[in-house]
Amino acid sequence: MKLADLDMILDKITAAGAAWNRTISFTHDGEPLLHPEFPEFIRKANARGLRPRFSSNGSRLTPDKADLLEAAGYFRASIDFSGSEEIFEKHRGKTGHWELVRSNIAYLIERSNANPSVCLEVTEMCGIQAPDDARTLLDRLRSVLPEPTSKRVQFNIRVFHNAAGTVQLGHSTKKQQYKRCPYPWVSFVIAWNGDVHACCRDLEGKTRLGNMLETGSLWDIWNGERYRRFRELIANRQPEKVDACAGCDLPWSGDPQKWSVKNILRALRDR
Repeated sequence: MKLADLDMILDKITAAGAAWNRTISFTHDGEPLLHPEFPEFIRKANARGLRPRFSSNGSRLTPDKADLLEAAGYFRASIDFSGSEEIFEKHRGKTGHWELVRSNIAYLIERSNANPSVCLEVTEMCGIQAPDDARTLLDRLRSVLPEPTSKRVQFNIRVFHNAAGTVQLGHSTKKQQYKRCPYPWVSFVIAWNGDVHACCRDLEGKTRLGNMLETGSLWDIWNGERYRRFRELIANRQPEKVDACAGCDLPWSGDPQKWSVKNILRALRDR
């Protein structure tokens, strides 16, 4: 994404006036730190009163890059990690990556302890194997990292989704009870080229709902015919008629908290 395009998109987001939720996530399954100007993304979002977050595999989030991000203002980083070196290097990297990422996370925890503008989420990725003993796994994860001194550092665990059917998992997440997906009403996903996708799991852009660089207002897309039709199909329990949703396992998740109002609001609120 070019910085000029980012400016245009951020201006339209700001003009939309959704002040109840200032969080903007620079994540669509790519590694944001591959962008040579990514700290500028953080600075530009902060300058408009937004609260930027991003997901990273952690390998490029080195102390020098973390310092540049910290200088750009508030940010919340989210990293999948594991207390198990074997599992992490099998699914997220190669030999030696576990210690590299561990040391990068340790530095971020230290900076978060000192600076309220640096926030961090570390997710135990053993959930990729559908574990039953979440507490033990979280304790193991915490044991290999420095102790946080504030709630700005959070440790989580989850069972991974199938990315709208694009990823084959080693376990089944499908249950008998269907839950209507809330994403058509609570999220707005913009790809690097301005295309608006159905949700953050529509990694291949199967359902295009508009383009932020080609329209005058965010609301023109949010209230447009394609978005309304998208919501109608999901509301009527017809995800198979939406390209991005046809193979997704998320509405069938067995997690009873997945679609709770409390969980959705927690994910959306400015933390």
